[in-house]
Amino acid sequence: QIRESNSRAFYQGFTLRTNYRRGRFYYQAYYTLSYNNSDDDNERDAGGQGAVNAYNLGEEYGRSRLDVRHLGLVNGIVNLPAGFQVSALGRWRSSRSIDPTTGSDNNGDNFRNDRAFVLPGVPFERNSFRDRAVFNTDFRVAWDAFSLLRKAFNPREGMRLLITADFFNILNYDNVVYTSGAS
Repeated sequence: QIRESNSRAFYQGFTLRTNYRRGRFYYQAYYTLSYNNSDDDNERDAGGQGAVNAYNLGEEYGRSRLDVRHLGLVNGIVNLPAGFQVSALGRWRSSRSIDPTTGSDNNGDNFRNDRAFVLPGVPFERNSFRDRAVFNTDFRVAWDAFSLLRKAFNPREGMRLLITADFFNILNYDNVVYTSGAS
């Protein structure tokens, strides 16, 4: 097997950001719209051959395995009296691409990268399917114990004792995806 670095990739993205800070309240939100195209997705894949025809990557150019069209993030913090702080984080990511491979070597080239056919003799395009979207909402309650006990403990300047309770995926989304990869 010959290995060479000859593929190409092109990423385009647009991000909007907003934030608000007043007194005890802090809020920020991000949204990214992006397109990620390539002709080979074998990053960190030392033993694999992703292209159906490694000698003609032009036919492979299309959505990358890392293509995530929409990405959103919202977080906020509220500082309450008596040293309490409440914060929340919401993340949403649209689906990633899935390559419709058959999981077997249908054409006898010793690679398990053959794609299923849309019509007889016409394979699906690379990464033409989509996985499921991922949603997460996390919540935290924190208490600065020294805020009320400062006189009793007399801590050094800048010293804090935070007692926190973290709650992950509080809206209980299942977040089952069909392919492995970074989330």
